[in-house]
Amino acid sequence: MKTTASRASAVSQTRGFGDLLYDKAGSRPSLDLDFAGTSSLRDKITGEYLVDHTRASTGTYIDSEGLIKQSRTNIHPDHRYISSRSGIDYPVIGPLGNETAAGYLDISAKQGALCRNGAQSGNDGSHINFSFYARTDQGTINASIDVNDRDTKSITITDQWQRFSCSTVGQGAVSSPAYRFGDFTLGYTTTGSPTKVQLWGLLIEKSDDVNPREVITNTTQFGGAPRFTHERVETGNLKDNTTFLNFDWSLTDIHVEPYAALSPDGKYNAVKIVENTDTYFHQLAAAFNGVSGKKYRVSAFFKAGTRDKATLKLYTGSGGYIGLVIYNLANGTVSYTANNATDAVIDDAGNGWYRCSFTTNTSTVTGAYTMYLGVHESSYQGENKFIYAWGPQAEEGNGTSTYAPSIDTFTSRASNATYVDSDGLVKTAAFNYASDHKVLSSLAGSDTIANPEGVVETINWINHHGGSGAHRVGGGSGGDGSMYAGSIYMRTDQGTATVNIDVNDRNGTDVTVTDEWQRFSVVQTFAAQYSSYRLMDVTTTNTSLGAGGSSKIYIWGVQLEKYSVTDLVKTTGTAGSEARYSHDPETLTPTGLYLEPATTNYWHDSNLNVNQTAPYTSNITAGYNYNNTITPNAAIAPDGTQTAALVVPRNDVGANKSHWFQQPHYQTTAGSTFSCFVKYNGWRYVAIRNGHGGGANQGGIALFDLVNGTYVGTNSGVSHVHNPIIEVYPNGWYRISNTRLTAGTGWASLVFYENDNLPTNPPMNPSHSVAPDGVSGIYIWGIQWERNPYPTSVIISNGNDTTRAADVYTSTANLTETFEPRGLLIEEARTNDIRKSIDFSGSDYVKSDFSAEGSTTTAPDGSTIPWYNLTNFIYQDRNVNTSSGTVLTTSIWLKAETECEIGLRNPAGNVLPNDIVYGSGSSNSSNTSAKLKVTTKWQRFSVTGTRDGNSPTFNRFLLDNRLNLTANTVKIAIWNVQMEVGSFPTSDIINTTTSSLTRSADIVSISGDNFGTYRTNLTTYSNLQTGNTINGTGGFYYLDYIPYYGLSPSAKYDSTKIIPNGTNNSITRLGIQGYAPPGTNRKTISFYAKAAGFNFIHVRHTEHGTCFNLSNGTMSAGFKDGTQTLGTPESASMEDVGNGWYRCSVTNNVATNYAFIHVSESATSTDVTGNGVDGVEIYGIQLEYDYLTNYIPSTETFTSRLGNATYVDSNGLIKTANKNFLTYSEDISQWTEREYGGGQITVTNTTHINPTGEAGSYKCNITGGPTSTSVTGGQTWIQANATTGGQTNMTASVYIKAETSSDVGKELTYWANDTQGSKNWSKVTLTADWQRVTFDNSTGFLSSVSEPLNLGVNNGSGTPSTIKTATNTVGFYMWGAQFEDGLTATDYVKTTGIATGGPRYSHDPETLVPTGLYLEPAATNLIKYSTYFTSGWITNFTRTDNYGIAPDGTQTAPRIQIGTGASKYLKRGVVLTNGQVYTFSIYVKKNGNTNSTFKVIVNSSAGLLEQTNHTAQSEWTRYTHTFTATSGTTYVGIDNHTSDGTAVDVLAWGAQLEEGSYASSVIYNDTNGTVTRAADTYTSTATTVLDRKGGDQEAVLSSSGFSVFSNHNSLINTNNRLFNIRQNTSSNPSVGAYGSTGVFVGYNDTITPSVVANNASNSVTLGTVQANKEAKVAYNASLTSLNGSLNGNTVYTTTYSASSLDFNLSDANAIKISGYHDGANKYIGTLDRLTIWNKAIPNQSLINITNS
Repeated sequence: MKTTASRASAVSQTRGFGDLLYDKAGSRPSLDLDFAGTSSLRDKITGEYLVDHTRASTGTYIDSEGLIKQSRTNIHPDHRYISSRSGIDYPVIGPLGNETAAGYLDISAKQGALCRNGAQSGNDGSHINFSFYARTDQGTINASIDVNDRDTKSITITDQWQRFSCSTVGQGAVSSPAYRFGDFTLGYTTTGSPTKVQLWGLLIEKSDDVNPREVITNTTQFGGAPRFTHERVETGNLKDNTTFLNFDWSLTDIHVEPYAALSPDGKYNAVKIVENTDTYFHQLAAAFNGVSGKKYRVSAFFKAGTRDKATLKLYTGSGGYIGLVIYNLANGTVSYTANNATDAVIDDAGNGWYRCSFTTNTSTVTGAYTMYLGVHESSYQGENKFIYAWGPQAEEGNGTSTYAPSIDTFTSRASNATYVDSDGLVKTAAFNYASDHKVLSSLAGSDTIANPEGVVETINWINHHGGSGAHRVGGGSGGDGSMYAGSIYMRTDQGTATVNIDVNDRNGTDVTVTDEWQRFSVVQTFAAQYSSYRLMDVTTTNTSLGAGGSSKIYIWGVQLEKYSVTDLVKTTGTAGSEARYSHDPETLTPTGLYLEPATTNYWHDSNLNVNQTAPYTSNITAGYNYNNTITPNAAIAPDGTQTAALVVPRNDVGANKSHWFQQPHYQTTAGSTFSCFVKYNGWRYVAIRNGHGGGANQGGIALFDLVNGTYVGTNSGVSHVHNPIIEVYPNGWYRISNTRLTAGTGWASLVFYENDNLPTNPPMNPSHSVAPDGVSGIYIWGIQWERNPYPTSVIISNGNDTTRAADVYTSTANLTETFEPRGLLIEEARTNDIRKSIDFSGSDYVKSDFSAEGSTTTAPDGSTIPWYNLTNFIYQDRNVNTSSGTVLTTSIWLKAETECEIGLRNPAGNVLPNDIVYGSGSSNSSNTSAKLKVTTKWQRFSVTGTRDGNSPTFNRFLLDNRLNLTANTVKIAIWNVQMEVGSFPTSDIINTTTSSLTRSADIVSISGDNFGTYRTNLTTYSNLQTGNTINGTGGFYYLDYIPYYGLSPSAKYDSTKIIPNGTNNSITRLGIQGYAPPGTNRKTISFYAKAAGFNFIHVRHTEHGTCFNLSNGTMSAGFKDGTQTLGTPESASMEDVGNGWYRCSVTNNVATNYAFIHVSESATSTDVTGNGVDGVEIYGIQLEYDYLTNYIPSTETFTSRLGNATYVDSNGLIKTANKNFLTYSEDISQWTEREYGGGQITVTNTTHINPTGEAGSYKCNITGGPTSTSVTGGQTWIQANATTGGQTNMTASVYIKAETSSDVGKELTYWANDTQGSKNWSKVTLTADWQRVTFDNSTGFLSSVSEPLNLGVNNGSGTPSTIKTATNTVGFYMWGAQFEDGLTATDYVKTTGIATGGPRYSHDPETLVPTGLYLEPAATNLIKYSTYFTSGWITNFTRTDNYGIAPDGTQTAPRIQIGTGASKYLKRGVVLTNGQVYTFSIYVKKNGNTNSTFKVIVNSSAGLLEQTNHTAQSEWTRYTHTFTATSGTTYVGIDNHTSDGTAVDVLAWGAQLEEGSYASSVIYNDTNGTVTRAADTYTSTATTVLDRKGGDQEAVLSSSGFSVFSNHNSLINTNNRLFNIRQNTSSNPSVGAYGSTGVFVGYNDTITPSVVANNASNSVTLGTVQANKEAKVAYNASLTSLNGSLNGNTVYTTTYSASSLDFNLSDANAIKISGYHDGANKYIGTLDRLTIWNKAIPNQSLINITNS
């Protein structure tokens, strides 16, 4: 026996469950119908088609491209059965692996007979495909098949399922277009003697595919395939204007500076949100289009600036704020959440950026949605306080997707404008003064040809010769004195021509135009004669043509612009400029599209060169120049031109002078910025003064260092300096700016400072102590003063206010249109009463000024249909469904060439065609019609009304344009008008007939067999562990048994050997009797058996029997039981399961309730002569109704054992399962409460989770009590009581934890009292987690223990003290108290009213194979001092105590040395009962490498009873000997090997002598008496399981608990049961109020799961969801509670007590997915997914799987 071996622990590997839903749930489900994900009825778990779907008609759905499609149909009435079948086989395992029914043909009766499936009528000329699965019962047979008398094929059918098909595709013209049938004829050639052919999955359908498609599992007359539909979804960012937050966002007490920082996308396009007042709110806001009832997630990127808190909010007009979150950008945390915001997250996006987001549920909100971004601080701290922002996004759902910027498209700008190119130079975007780049005056015509870019379009042309005058663009006005450039693309139709072009009547140039496109240009090279001119002329000449003779000159790309020729700016109707794409001037990082609002430069001479004669010293265009010389055009400017001015402080004015210049400005609004470009040329410092003039208007200076490129500071005591900026540009240039936020008037000035001795507080008008040198100075360019809180792009002024026009652009939300799968479409039956619903050309409609326009468009189903002109109306009347109270809905698909409004009549109204009144919505009273806004995209409109019994007596569809809501005539497309009874439209019913057309209901269910089957093993004690009777009677007859004998088919060491004992040779058997009366007469008895000395087992099942030969695996019948010859049973089987084991079964169709299992020596008789040793191993006895299924062990439940007991652990060591000497170890209310010194203790039973993870623990609260050590008798505690008789070395333990966070850190005292009043104190500090506290008495108790465990507070008189303050309470949870032998707390054992030991789980000591639950009867070790041989043994040996490691792992094994010679032994005598069977056992191991042989002896005064020679092994080995005692004293022990005596040197341990035929678990005995191991008390019950396929697969449900997830979208919210399981209890009928378990989409939009258990219905309401809104529902049901969550919200709970959850799985519609079992309350909508777990998953998992 191995005692020191160790086994490696299995390493837990965390891995996914294969699907995100499973991962969120934490386990793999038992059923997963992912209709949306798989577009099939196939279960993802089993791979089987478990769902039955029928619909006795076709139907429509939306495919993945958004097209409306007709579903497939099976013309064959029932896919399971062939026509003219011989019969039906059920159940069979079908081709798809599920149990099903299959029709079969009897070969002998059907050979040569035609089996026709389908009909010779009903086809419309379509191709037909015929297919089916077939197999024989054995062998093969030939057959032939054809379809519509075409594609005849010869096939061979084997005993394996195969699919066969034929098709009319490729078979020429269909001779009989009405045909739609398939023929099947059996042949005459066979092998292997088949008797029948089974057929399944018969499919006849219209198809242009020669290959068969998926089987349509219809079971009605007409089979419509299930419809897996799609929904149009726009994913992405619902918000427009996400990049240019300075456009179209409303600002509250902020301004927004664009292009302020590098954003997370690597562009320089982040904005700065800057506070500008002292209010609390500093934010910008903009709306987005959302839909009420959906979840939305909003997000934005933020980065800290001089502020570090950002806000993100969502607001609606009807609901106020529906989400508000504050984010801390300093540490990346969420600071505050309010107003229903959930799942707030701040994610690090790098470089200081954070993406902030949250979700809000808008189910109760209507109206527009407004998103806010802002700075959040509790107090205002002055100007220039800001954060950065970028990338706001609003999206549907609960997840934050990749940022999708809005789609922004530049449209126009009515002026030129500047930008920074990729080299950092300031450039001007071209402006084309030509209003249309394809037009000149006096055009002659146009043709459709390719333009210079290769695009074919309409191109204008002029005559090739003179006579028509100049072709002009522009005119004699609009010029500003600038020089202009003109350009144009021209080509001839053939040959060449000479053309003259000029600009402003200057620089005329002749050019030669060829038949290839060329661009020609002319640039004005001197000042215009007329400053108001702005024109270009193109003039053809009268000169002769070149070769080819041109007649046309095509023109394109006309452009008139200032200064020079640039890239073409295309214009169409107005002059315009090109889009700008700018860059950060220092890093050259691109900004992307560059857009700005309109801005005016009020500095009239931005380059100091207007009307000046250099050098000038005084006037600066109505301003002042103080002591400076200005030289215009002195240097290369930032735009690369020679336009920068040099400003040099004059030396002729001497020292102590100021040097500055200024211009008055007239600020009328808050916010102005003064900026200019500067470059060092000897003078280092320059300041901007934005507003001065004394008093409140006095402006401070912003001083800049041009050597270091830094902002130096401002003078103290002044205001109006906000956000001074110095930007780096190439070639030594800087742009400096100073912003003033307050309103007022004043001057804008540039002030110059000398290089050295800069004062700490620079004066406003510095006086220089040394005269300037007259040479050094500063370069200046691009001076700009604007009414804007930040500097914009450069505006070059030339003597006047100069305005840069606004960039006009469009911004649309960045959304991607997809058609996402929405799963299985389930609808009730509906009828379209509109005739010819898609054909409006005939007389089925009354039309007035309604006619086809002549062109066509594509319909929603992909077909081509005409456009119509509608001036008056089109209608159709239907005299059906006109009863008062009938609710009717009309729907129609419409789109328009140009958006328009028209009317759609209420179908149930009494409005006549000439009596139109419009309502405001789509559901109107009987006197109104709906006003429809028809767009350029297809939309389905509907209007609903209720018949009121008034005239007219018909229902009317009417589409009307007589009120001319948009235009007299509108061009529209119409498709599928539908009028149906109901309050909402269902899927399109396309009616091509002249009467009403009905779409049948979808019926979706799962049969009970596919969902699960109840199976019961009617026997108890099915594994014979303790020799009990079976079912209270029968059991062992004249058989001995040895439990846990060997390795069984369960892979556990739990077989039982049964041994005939020879007492009664004719009745040696196991009796199986006493089981419940059968629900059917047929029963099967089965068991596993293996030869163990005997080879035959006979089974008698009433008067029939079978003999099983375990030596060769054969069976025979006709044997005798005693004198009675038994008949042959209905069936028997013998399956080889390996390792010598066979599973044997006998089935008999009789009513008698008994069976016998005989061990025998013969195949013909049950008589046996037993020898007490030979027998048969047996395992797993089962008796069940009907036929053989997988083995179901009976349920053994350990109850108690009134003492300790041993077992073998997984390492092969003998361990002791201790007894817990406490009673009520968990029910603390049964303990004694001790209250002294004013203290009080309260004990409460709670559902708080205990250390096992299950609900249930007691709470103790101590109040009052000791407040100091002066209080006498101040202990307050809870006390457990137990009495033990004189034990020593015992340990008490209990689990405790703090009740609340305020109790964490408080102290408790725990102690034990003995009868002498001694206390041993210990102290524990309470924690937030469970801890097990232990107390042991290593010195032993003086006598019996009266109070083994006390827990509470004391007054300090003990050690240690736990004084409690008077104002505090102490609260703690308790669970799992234990008092046991030994100095170590072992595995906890629960007790109730009696002290008990716990259950044992043992192992085979050699193989370490587990036995499972280890159960034994009581047994007594009769040998005193048997464990260590310490006293009373005959001492002809030498014993060395504690010499080695014993089998229990302790250093307690003695060394036994027996000398040579006779009468040398280790033995002890015991007086036994004469004739009783006993077993002696002892553990022996060799000592080191010493080889030692010995004898195990049993002898008495009657002589030697047993003597066996052994060689000691290197591992511990238990040697056993079974014998029958004689009178007198019996001696047991070990002896030396031979009669003359050979020395023995071994380690020995654990001798044991007990009644019975086998050695039981070790019973320690180191006393001078016998020791008894108490019996394991347990119960055994016949077990019922719920599984599938006879136990081969797990059931979808479990009677102890299950969970369900559904993702669905209901079209209605009243009486709409989605998922329903028939209930099993007779007092709750299968229909009615409480007859089912499932999900109910109930009244008032509620979602209500329910469960039935033990005749009581329980339900829980999870919340509300609107019709046509997605609902994700999850709930779990256990034996104690029903819990559920809707769309990730709080789990709601209801509780109850049940022993079982009941399901009736016996009929074909046990599980309904589309309706209640009474046929009402049918579900109507789409079902994305239905997933079931056959256990109750955790409540948190319910939230996880619905929160997405």
